[in-house]
Amino acid sequence: IHSYINRNTKTGTDISLVAAGVIRDKILPGLQSASDIFRIMSMGSGNDDVPGYPLARLYVTGKELKRILEILQIAYKNAPENYCFYSGIRVNYDPDKGMLRKINKIDIVNPDGTMTNVDFSRKNTSLYSITANSYILEFVGIIKKMSFGLINVVPKDESGNPVTDMKKAVIDLDEIAEGVQEGKEWLALIEYFSMMKDLDGNGVPDIDPKYKTSIKTFFTGS
Repeated sequence: IHSYINRNTKTGTDISLVAAGVIRDKILPGLQSASDIFRIMSMGSGNDDVPGYPLARLYVTGKELKRILEILQIAYKNAPENYCFYSGIRVNYDPDKGMLRKINKIDIVNPDGTMTNVDFSRKNTSLYSITANSYILEFVGIIKKMSFGLINVVPKDESGNPVTDMKKAVIDLDEIAEGVQEGKEWLALIEYFSMMKDLDGNGVPDIDPKYKTSIKTFFTGS
């Protein structure tokens, strides 16, 4: 998703996330067809004729970003489907700290590989973009309710205006064309695979061997 949005939109995104619950199948060995890739991330529908939840983008402050990440590190413990995979960030946390106080550093990973530290103090009014499917991002708007009022996050648009209707946060991949040209997780996955190298010379891209083993988590304990 991260590559897909940063390649196909002018604005791009700082952070992208995918919840384990929307991953419906494994990648099996052998030649992959479009239907094989679709099966992996096939949930939901949007307002077009292409299946799948549309990709959406919200903006939050540095402090709100920290709150979201703190909550997500708790949410999956009772519901494994809420476990999230991240792109575009590196987070340092102390597992010995109390609830909602574990994260002590957040860095945005820029396209050139450099890091930009996120100031999550109240004085920082900069906005950071988060992209995921529209269903997952609805979670951001109900954090206050989930935390029994302890945490409040106000999802915003690029200009800082509150977003209450997730349909308005759906990303338009072609702003010139009529209507909203929705992006989908499974289409993002197809594009990502298509950019990989042909390792055996058969004219078909091969999935990078590095994905045979699990990568290091984006959350690093101090």
